[in-house]
Amino acid sequence: MLNVQPEIKPNHKLLMLIAQIERLAGKNDLRFQLTESNPSSMDFIQKTSLATLCLDQTTPAQLTHPILSFFQSSPSTSPTLGNILSEDSLRQSQSAKDCFSMDFEFSEENIIQLFKTLSAKETDSKNENEIFRKSIGSFLTHENQRVFTTVSPFLVKKRFSEVVEWVTEELYQGEIHPIIIAGTFHLLFLQLHPFSAANHRVALVSTWHLLKNSGFKFITQSDLIGIFLRDEKEYYSSLKQAERSTFTDWTTMNAWLEFFASKLFECAANCFEIEKDLADLNSLSLTQKKILEIIRRDGVVSREKVVIETGISSSTVKYNLSQLAERGHLKREGNGRATNYRLFSSENKSL
Repeated sequence: MLNVQPEIKPNHKLLMLIAQIERLAGKNDLRFQLTESNPSSMDFIQKTSLATLCLDQTTPAQLTHPILSFFQSSPSTSPTLGNILSEDSLRQSQSAKDCFSMDFEFSEENIIQLFKTLSAKETDSKNENEIFRKSIGSFLTHENQRVFTTVSPFLVKKRFSEVVEWVTEELYQGEIHPIIIAGTFHLLFLQLHPFSAANHRVALVSTWHLLKNSGFKFITQSDLIGIFLRDEKEYYSSLKQAERSTFTDWTTMNAWLEFFASKLFECAANCFEIEKDLADLNSLSLTQKKILEIIRRDGVVSREKVVIETGISSSTVKYNLSQLAERGHLKREGNGRATNYRLFSSENKSL
């Protein structure tokens, strides 16, 4: 009989969020499908890896603040990582990226392997006594603020096995939604803090893989952990509130699960918009794509300039510029012969 038996009672808001995620993820209507072969996948994994390091309190201090500029910059103006991170931090970033890119099957052994990789220790020298935490501790924010006290070190090894067994059994039984399972695991793992280092990183990577392996592969195209980082106060606050009732009446769990599901929905919605944009771009004619290439290069152009650049008739250019403006690709400025066209500032589609 497992001692870890969370009594989760999802409220209406949580159930509605899960239903919306399911729909956007294509579980019911298959409105869009994202594949791991998409070239942009590695860009998201790179940012996800960096956000994972930023959230972890055990990450070297020089990583925490300067790297935030990486997330606040557009792709074309993002700073070079080599100019921001130390050599040690770059290695940690690569280790995290490798962990997100791996094929991961949820098990005690594989979670321990994540710890070995993410803690940057020599795996051959890590015996069991060095793996599990032996002292009293706390879950800290990346700014070294205490969120809550962690489980007694005397319970760590046993509780770790039970948490993993609970997740595995519930995923097999299929009676609890995998989003609830993944969110609950994330909280319980942070409360447990089983390892001597890198616990937050292990929790983030494991939770990410749990969601991906449960069919929510859109997270490979959207930076869930970066969203946690951007909403860090609510992230830590909801975890703290939910932790208060674990292993008692579990009444505050929805505080964290609602936040978790809302951010997952944000990821799904972002991916759906990207997919719609890509579908829209794919439906453009060769003439329209050529016009967008010119405007992307030059910033602002007149109809006459497009005619000269393309060699296409003025009437054809006029029609296609009008179509691109109506479909939201271009912004029209001025009137008559003084009319110019530019991309909307949010335009980030690649042709």
